[in-house]
Amino acid sequence: MSDWIDKIKEAWPAHIEAVKTKAILNNTPLIVADSKGQPKKITPVELLMERMSTNKLAALLLCAGLLCSCASSGVKVDQSAMTEFTAGKSTCADVQARLGPPNVIRPSNSGDDSKTVWIYSYGAAQAHPENFIPVVGVFAGGYDTEATAAAFRFTSNCVLDGTRYASMNMGSGANMEGVAQARKDTRDTE
Repeated sequence: MSDWIDKIKEAWPAHIEAVKTKAILNNTPLIVADSKGQPKKITPVELLMERMSTNKLAALLLCAGLLCSCASSGVKVDQSAMTEFTAGKSTCADVQARLGPPNVIRPSNSGDDSKTVWIYSYGAAQAHPENFIPVVGVFAGGYDTEATAAAFRFTSNCVLDGTRYASMNMGSGANMEGVAQARKDTRDTE
């Protein structure tokens, strides 16, 4: 009989940890003792807020803010990737296999309604770390931005007719009037 009790005692801490982990992940209310020793229901998030000091909470929020300080959208195409495609030889399938589906497909502005243009556009912004320092952020904070656009013009047979590429990087800040880096070369094939 005592072997059975010993096995339960050994397994019990692991079982308790599993129950706690499940409760935390589901934010299921737990029963804990309040300051007077009376049982009360409280969710793991409420318990964390109640027991965490102000400094620890501020540090946690700062870390969460730093993780959220950048954003990007679209399909980034490097200029070097543009050289992989040859007008008159590459096809829609080649481009899509290498870059994935385009952000936009539209008719060409070249006057030939049978041609289509695939556009891969990308934009990103990242906050400078100084933004999150009280007082200093007002004077030294800023953002870096990047944008690229790659356009592929195809014939009605889905054969590549021409490409165009443009990119821009720009930094801005409270003490800067918008400092922009030189625009990268634009590659155009006809």
